[in-house]
Amino acid sequence: RAVLMSSSRALETSVELMRTRRQQEDFVRQQERNENQRRIGLLNELRDTDLRLAETTARLHAASQKLQPSGASALPLPVAGETFQARITITGRAGDASRSRPVDQDTEVAPGDTIEVRFSSDLQSAAIQ
Repeated sequence: RAVLMSSSRALETSVELMRTRRQQEDFVRQQERNENQRRIGLLNELRDTDLRLAETTARLHAASQKLQPSGASALPLPVAGETFQARITITGRAGDASRSRPVDQDTEVAPGDTIEVRFSSDLQSAAIQ
């Protein structure tokens, strides 16, 4: 009788152990499934946000171009976060030869000098690189 009782308890213990392991595996799978669903949701949200950002940027550029005076040769107005940089070059005569030199905004200009100003935006510089 004691042997039967002992075997019965051992069987119950092993069944309970298997049930607990199966339950643990189910919890791990559920956790992985939840994490994957969370990632999918975040990626969908990121994609939608990127799309809205691209649409808004396109509308801002279009509005910026509409605000430019007609016939203006200037660049469109900068969009938020975009800045323009000016590159100034002076071409002048030094004796018989003409020479170009990059300058800053405080450089003195002599009679006969030609001033060339080129504007570039941060976005254009990034696109070139």
